[in-house]
Formats: sequence, C-alpha cells, structure tokens
Amino acid sequence: MLRTDAHTLEIVIPKGQGFFPAGHDDVVRSDDAPLHAGDHVDVPGMHVTVLDPGDDGPARIRFVFDRDLDDPALTWITQGTPLFRDTAPPRIGFGEALDQ
Repeated sequence: MLRTDAHTLEIVIPKGQGFFPAGHDDVVRSDDAPLHAGDHVDVPGMHVTVLDPGDDGPARIRFVFDRDLDDPALTWITQGTPLFRDTAPPRIGFGEALDQ
C-alpha cells in the first residue's frame, strides 16, 4: 500500500497474485468482463481505478477518497492475529505492507 497524497492510496500486488482472484467463481470474473487499465468504479466517498489489470486479477489499484486519509472521522483497521487492530495509513510518499 502506497500513499501518494493526502487523499490517495495505491495497492500494489506481488506478481502472480491478484487483489481479487480472477476466475469464474471469484469476485473478478475476468471471463465475463475483463478489467482493463483505466477501468474505474465510483462509490460515495471513494473513486477506484485499475492501473494494472494483472494476469491473475487486478495487480495495481488506486483509491482516491473524498477526504484526507488523516481525517479523525475515519477509522483504519488491519486484520491481524488473532483480531483486528487499529492502524493508520502510511505518511504521504511512504508505503506499508498489508500482510503483516
């Protein structure tokens, strides 16, 4: 996860993996509707763009939020062992592994 500015995170997936696995029974059904670089989804408060569709599902995705990621109204959590824990997004210009 890379923080590129106050409102933006980019998720970069290691080669050979996908953000969401692609396939008939998975979230991204690439056979029915393949993802392409530049495809985007807008939901209230967030805009998501596929930067690299990858071979096994999206490999690089940009999330742009309507508010600063440091806004105290936002809660950030990470799934850990054994429970979820509070976390914070990385500082602007820095990254952090999500699988810690």
